[in-house]
Amino acid sequence: TNTPETVQAIFQDVLVEEGVGKATFENSGDVHQWSFTLTSNDVISLSVAPAINDDIRITVKDNDGNTLATQNNAGAGQVEFLRLPINTPGDYDVYVEEINGNTNSYAVLLLLNTSFNFVLEEATSYGSTVNGSLPPDTDHFISFYGNTGDIITIELTPDANSNILFMLYDDEMTLINNQTYSTGVGETRSLVDFELTRTGLFTIRIGEFNYEDATYTLYVTN
Repeated sequence: TNTPETVQAIFQDVLVEEGVGKATFENSGDVHQWSFTLTSNDVISLSVAPAINDDIRITVKDNDGNTLATQNNAGAGQVEFLRLPINTPGDYDVYVEEINGNTNSYAVLLLLNTSFNFVLEEATSYGSTVNGSLPPDTDHFISFYGNTGDIITIELTPDANSNILFMLYDDEMTLINNQTYSTGVGETRSLVDFELTRTGLFTIRIGEFNYEDATYTLYVTN
């Protein structure tokens, strides 16, 4: 298995607090490098959600190349999560790899100790049903892989007491549809026959209008 020590890592981007980054392993064995900067000591939370049944490993290093933590506890297709206290301000690097050498896409999220409670959930796919549960003051990010020309429909149904909302982002996290206006409680929100104009990992952000707890069912079809 390749590691950040044995392979030249491919730099992707700077991770921004509460921002979702995305990338694709173009070649088997690729190791991706992301960076972030801390201005004070903090506790970071890193989540990586593969598009399909990939097995992800996360490694965090300081600016001198010292390994601070490595995580590969989640099963294939599950979100790999790493929480790490860091006591020294400065620049840090995150290395992401698929331990079986698969070439697919993934999403990555960086949170700090005072960040809003965003949760990067497991990715979904066309025709699959997602049953989710939102605690108060929490939003979910759920991704799916789409292709240029796909005509998709998104249906998001909350429990009878919740006013659910969603936003759709493309592979570059550009907002392409906004379903955040208030509707009645318990009502399904739908985006029908929406054409994708890019290929890659799309992301749905799901929240409750009043930041209350909620349960929901998400269904994406092509």
